[in-house]
Amino acid sequence: MKHMRFLAFFLVLAMLASCLRHDGGEEEAPAEISIAYWYSYSPIADDELKKFIEDKLNIKITYVNVSGYDWDVEYNRMFSSGNIPDIFISDYLGYGVYQELINSGLIKAIPMDLEAYPDLKEYMADPYLDYFRDDQGKMHCIPRIGFEDEHMWGMNRVFLVRKDWMENLGIGMPSDYDEFKAMLQAFRDGDPDGNGEDDTIALDIENANKIEALYLGIDPYFSNIERGWLGEDGMWMPVWCSERMGDVLWYFDDLYESGLLNPDFAYMSDIQAIANFMTGKTGCLAYPYFQLLKLYGEEEDFFIDSVAILHPWPVDGTVYRFTTVNHWSEIYINGLLDDDETAKIYELLDYLLSDEFDADVKANGFHECPSYKFFAELVIYDISKYYQEKYIAHSPELREYVDSEIAWVRDVARPVGYDWGITFMDTPAKRNLPSNLEVHEAIVRAILSDEDIKVAWERELGNLRHLYPVDDAIREVSDKMDMERI
Repeated sequence: MKHMRFLAFFLVLAMLASCLRHDGGEEEAPAEISIAYWYSYSPIADDELKKFIEDKLNIKITYVNVSGYDWDVEYNRMFSSGNIPDIFISDYLGYGVYQELINSGLIKAIPMDLEAYPDLKEYMADPYLDYFRDDQGKMHCIPRIGFEDEHMWGMNRVFLVRKDWMENLGIGMPSDYDEFKAMLQAFRDGDPDGNGEDDTIALDIENANKIEALYLGIDPYFSNIERGWLGEDGMWMPVWCSERMGDVLWYFDDLYESGLLNPDFAYMSDIQAIANFMTGKTGCLAYPYFQLLKLYGEEEDFFIDSVAILHPWPVDGTVYRFTTVNHWSEIYINGLLDDDETAKIYELLDYLLSDEFDADVKANGFHECPSYKFFAELVIYDISKYYQEKYIAHSPELREYVDSEIAWVRDVARPVGYDWGITFMDTPAKRNLPSNLEVHEAIVRAILSDEDIKVAWERELGNLRHLYPVDDAIREVSDKMDMERI
């Protein structure tokens, strides 16, 4: 009986506390929101911006570390355990795992009615997002727009070169692959830093995706292996299934076999590749320009004196720039949350999209807070904002150079003519194609092989065809395209 009296006592206390919260006697406890993001922003201190947002929206935000290298493994572990963050960022659209997450109920459908969240409603009304709606008009993610202007992607997949090394060696900008290779040989063998030591690296890459900038001057359709589809012999296929793939990979392999590409490229981190370039060990880096500016923008003299963007050389008289879909990755919301919990998430996203957020940041000087980049990029991943005067006042000299490069990719270079409707077309077999990571792992294995690159790639492609319904996907997409033409 004593235990029953204690239990009744605590039940009464709980009911009173509940009444106080809902009748205005006390504020409700902050809603807890966990956010998982690639490249591990945490641990971030509870800085002033984070505290401001939490107080303003009555929420408590926790960061969940997700590695930039095996993020897919970490997410799969979360899904299987049911320990899923409230918000998580990934790149699932166009891949089978997206439909699997929908079918399993692990991700929320975004409400059709977003009247309570006007800035989020406006964002989701972008006609581009219609690519991703199902037959009922539903979406189960919020695509993160990369650049508001498509041509800005032309600054994303580029080779950055040490301009000071070029000047020391008397080298001009290369106009074809042979000149590019000769420049790299000079970076490696010509003592470009003038220290009298044989200690320089010609080329580093962030990852196997980024070396695809090379193909803009070879066969431009292969500059976006992860997203691109092309027509060949009356069939539509991922570019990595093309008969031309082996010919394109020859150039990647040539740089590796010649010792111009860092021999450790397959094993080193992107952090090390960037450090090699910034500290004068590497002469050429395949890496997004704005991303480097975001990381090291305070070192303006280095960018002015030492960094130049290498322009792709023409193919059949036309210069091409890298292009891709307008978004880069997506926001997913835990499908196990209740309506009240998801409402607080939409409130947060709506605020981060609003002019009010920009005004609060400016009024309180929150640009300097470590968490600013996290919140500013959560919905719209437009890293060019770290160049825009609204955010960072760079020197006139640096602005003049970057403005001229932006004008070049906009006015001179042309985007590769991909059909994004094919990229995101949904068919049963297409949902089960290998991931971008698996395709690039196959490419790297082919490069590291001692075999002729074409033979090695045919073997790797054969393995992918064996493990995944590649041929069925090609057939389904091609048939669907034929039906749409009719």
